Amino acid sequence: LSSMSNNSFSLKISGQDKFGNTNTIVQHIPISSVYASKSSILGMDKLTIDIPKDAVSSDQRVVLIPAESTVTPRQAELELIEELPSLLHPLSLNKSSQIQGSLSSVSPSQLPTNAGLFTLVDGEWAFVSKLQWTGDNSFQASSSHLGPMALFKDPVSPRIEMLGIKDRDKLEFLVEDFGSGVDWQNTYFQNGSERYIGQLDEKSQLYQVQIPQSVNRVEGHLISSDRIGNQIHSSLIQANISRVFQFQPGIYPNPVRNQMNFELNTNFIPDSAEMYVYDSSSRLVYSQSLNLGGVRDTYTWDLRNRRGGEVKNGVYFLRLKVTENGRTHKKDLKFAVLK
Repeated sequence: LSSMSNNSFSLKISGQDKFGNTNTIVQHIPISSVYASKSSILGMDKLTIDIPKDAVSSDQRVVLIPAESTVTPRQAELELIEELPSLLHPLSLNKSSQIQGSLSSVSPSQLPTNAGLFTLVDGEWAFVSKLQWTGDNSFQASSSHLGPMALFKDPVSPRIEMLGIKDRDKLEFLVEDFGSGVDWQNTYFQNGSERYIGQLDEKSQLYQVQIPQSVNRVEGHLISSDRIGNQIHSSLIQANISRVFQFQPGIYPNPVRNQMNFELNTNFIPDSAEMYVYDSSSRLVYSQSLNLGGVRDTYTWDLRNRRGGEVKNGVYFLRLKVTENGRTHKKDLKFAVLK
């Protein structure tokens, strides 16, 4: 290292390959002190960082190294535009710094609109700010976190998957974006002319839209954007919102099988369900708790009683008991066993 002068030093690097070819480069590396009481400007060719006063609680020394000295890892859904000169060590600020620069690898006619400034945090590129083009190939952005920096293009919109209806009146979605990240402030459900703002469940990381009490049917789209501005509309979603529990059982005829198949249809998943089989004298023949996997489940009974023996020919009654939210609902069906 050369001796420091004018808050900078020069780094001279020489190398030789296996064929004897040699090369030497000299990198000019600025050093700056960031003080709480005054603004600091740190810069090198084609990049300037203006750090405002009160950005740190005490003075700190920072080093700005050239882009050629950094290693930029790749990340899904992001396309590298250009690496930037970066701080050697990450620096978190109490106020945002203004970053201005110009590109050397992109012509003015090729400037992307979906471009942003990213900083490297724990090995992943984190979105910081959308770029504003100020003329030719010059840009500006702002950030309260400085460190390894690069400009990326994010051409991919978020992905939306509807998972179903929860708690009778909540539409539940999985929304993902592996580029700049989902902009939750610009994510909502559009039901005709009505707009419903949802919430992100922090535990499940699912986006839930509460349907108003006065609405019994929705027909619309979930609309979401990423932080760069790419927007997506989900496929058309049509759903009836029923706040009163309903269930409808049914029996499949089985003329050649030694079993009975029946189904349980509900408008939302209940807490528990049980089946009871009685003979024509109202004696209990068989009972079982039912596993609940969805709003429509199919079950099979092998026509054996509680002791494991085969039931006799005759008329039987199937009682289905369903419990939801502390309330019990019952329905009876009649069937015959003929062998």
